[in-house]
Amino acid sequence: MSFFLKNYDKLAAFVAFAGVALSVVCLVLSAQMRATEDAAFTAKLGSLRPAHPEAAPFDMLSYETAEQLRENPRRISLPAKGVPGFFTTDIRVWCPNCKKPIPEKLTECSACGADIVPPPVDPQYDIYGKDCPIKYGWAEKHGMDLTNMNAPNTLVPGKEWTWLEMFEYITKSDNPDRDPRDPNVNPPIESKLVLDNIKSIPIGLRLTAASIMPDKTVCTVNDSVRTFFVTPTTNDALRVSSGDKDLLEKHGYKAIHFEKRTERRETTTGVRDVDTSILTLLRVKDGTKIQLHMDQPDASEEVATLRFPLDNLTFNVIKGGAFTLRGTEFLVIEIDNKAQSVIIKNKATEKISTVKR
Repeated sequence: MSFFLKNYDKLAAFVAFAGVALSVVCLVLSAQMRATEDAAFTAKLGSLRPAHPEAAPFDMLSYETAEQLRENPRRISLPAKGVPGFFTTDIRVWCPNCKKPIPEKLTECSACGADIVPPPVDPQYDIYGKDCPIKYGWAEKHGMDLTNMNAPNTLVPGKEWTWLEMFEYITKSDNPDRDPRDPNVNPPIESKLVLDNIKSIPIGLRLTAASIMPDKTVCTVNDSVRTFFVTPTTNDALRVSSGDKDLLEKHGYKAIHFEKRTERRETTTGVRDVDTSILTLLRVKDGTKIQLHMDQPDASEEVATLRFPLDNLTFNVIKGGAFTLRGTEFLVIEIDNKAQSVIIKNKATEKISTVKR
């Protein structure tokens, strides 16, 4: 015990010297290992080229990718979400000149003073993922947030449209070079309409028979309670009988046209002529035409619900109807239940648009 106490300072000096010597050895070995790895990388890079390139085709992309690692800064570590790791206080890259690690955001190497020029980014780079049509070049040019993957779905400053909506509108227009931040560049307001649903609403009337006479045609129309005898005329007038008057008052329709049709069909009793006649009714309140088919027991019309989220408004529309959005009147041209879409027309500009889910 007295030996250690007497020689404590010498032992401490020896341990310190041994630590320094070991560090020097590690540094030397690290340098040799670095040189070996660089030589192996160079050899591997050279092996990508065939012995006779003029006669043996090869993939230039893999070669150029590897060669770029030699010419441009190489990343040392990039932990998840860009947070520095435990052993590195910041994200670092290799200096392309002296090959020493330096902080990533430096524009001049702190070791050798060389300028750090980051490699150019491909304008067609999928900055927001492959599913987003906005590429790096367009996003960088117009000042989008290049660090936020959800940036395409955020609103353009001072506007009611997202970056993605503005991109789709501008790139499909006659002038695709316009700035989406320009307050005078905006998509049509109807582009914000969303189709919520399409429902088939029964109108409660059914065509059950038709009697064709020399001077007129009398159609039999039923609702859930009564039977009405309707006489359509070519001049949109209604020959009022007792039943016709009730039909007009209760349901708000008048008969304007009848077309006699037959169709040969295969039935359980063989091939026979089936009555497929059509009675056209005019709804008095809005001028909508409804067709009652003899071979279709339940007549109905399709009603679409359109939603305008900016003002929290909804519109229930029918084919041939109209609605007003922010002072502009729109006509409903078609309601397609199969395609789940509604075709509308701006009455002022006559521009036709399709509203989808």
